[in-house]
Amino acid sequence: MNYCIMLISLFLINVSLVAQVEKMTFRGWQNCYRIWNSVAEVVVDTETGGRVLSYKLHKGPDVIYSNPKLNGKLLADYQNEKFDPDGGRFDYTPESVTRQIHDQTWFGNYNISAITDSSITIISKPDTALGLITTRTFALWPGTSKLSVRQSWENISRDTVEYAYWSRTLVNAGGRLIVPLKSQGRTLTGGWGRYEWSEPKNKFGTDTSDSGIEILNDLLVFNTSLATNEKYGADAREGLMVYSFGSLFFVKKYHIYPHLKYVEEDFGLACIFYLRKNQF
Repeated sequence: MNYCIMLISLFLINVSLVAQVEKMTFRGWQNCYRIWNSVAEVVVDTETGGRVLSYKLHKGPDVIYSNPKLNGKLLADYQNEKFDPDGGRFDYTPESVTRQIHDQTWFGNYNISAITDSSITIISKPDTALGLITTRTFALWPGTSKLSVRQSWENISRDTVEYAYWSRTLVNAGGRLIVPLKSQGRTLTGGWGRYEWSEPKNKFGTDTSDSGIEILNDLLVFNTSLATNEKYGADAREGLMVYSFGSLFFVKKYHIYPHLKYVEEDFGLACIFYLRKNQF
């Protein structure tokens, strides 16, 4: 068997020595799990892709974007009429390969395989289209708001498969994103660029007139209220994204390999961010 592992850490920044896990119904999904301590809580759904549906401090707003129109929808609904799931989502790429075959892993049912006082581990059904079984562990560190996500896959096919992990965390709009940029060896002019949809091939380039982007001492500051495009990419110095939302700083950390090219066909970027006006 072949295995691959990914680890992501998320922080809301704000202590308790007690953590607890409980099963609950949330937004119409009956098999959700709430992991909480006296500082923070996270809600994980196991019916539709093993997503993070909520992540917040007890005395603060929820940073995760949710679309009420999707409440209770299941895999059959998604396959009948494709839609864009909300929450903290997990996928595989390249999209040109996985988009047509990932439904079971992307929005299908996961089973609980382990529960502790501060974590749950879920496992997907065998996805014969992708050739994978996916395992994911969510752990809320006692006494902090730190949430770790550890993911692995097992190749259940008879062939060699070649995918990359793709984590999309949809957060509520209205804040500012901060990304540390490479100081040297940048792929992109200015350290960032925007995707522009066109036929037969999408374009990518830097537009210095975009009022949503500001570069301050090798830090990219992305203002979601002023940005004029939908999808951007950056020459990230490290696997770190910080989203300033009200009084919160939502920190997403992940391991990257700076010397390797990522799977985006033309750009090879380890940091990509999107904007949907008034949504996420």
